[in-house]
Amino acid sequence: MNHKEKKIEEDPAQEFYREKNAKYDLDRDVDSYAMWGFFLSWAPAIFLLGFPPALVLVPFFCLASILVSILSLVRIKDNKKLKGKGFAIAGIVISFVILIIIVLLVSFVGFVAYDIIANNHS
Repeated sequence: MNHKEKKIEEDPAQEFYREKNAKYDLDRDVDSYAMWGFFLSWAPAIFLLGFPPALVLVPFFCLASILVSILSLVRIKDNKKLKGKGFAIAGIVISFVILIIIVLLVSFVGFVAYDIIANNHS
């Protein structure tokens, strides 16, 4: 018997998991823009841990993350072979939340600074 003619039996567990995971489209690739959008959304937090004066750069990273994530959603919609919609949406949501926190933080610091200056000059 030739080794090419030999039929290899498949493990029942492999068959079970292949059928179970067929709905997940494991053969599609994650869009790189979606990954970059997600990573850029977390960049401000990483920068602020290591270098607090980087607060000035936070809005730029958030805007870049939003733009890249939106581009990713468009690419995923146009190309059915790509996945990563969740990463893109997470990048947009995280960036908007960070932008709102930064606006509130800067507003609070501004109001406190104004109150201190106003009370010292009275």
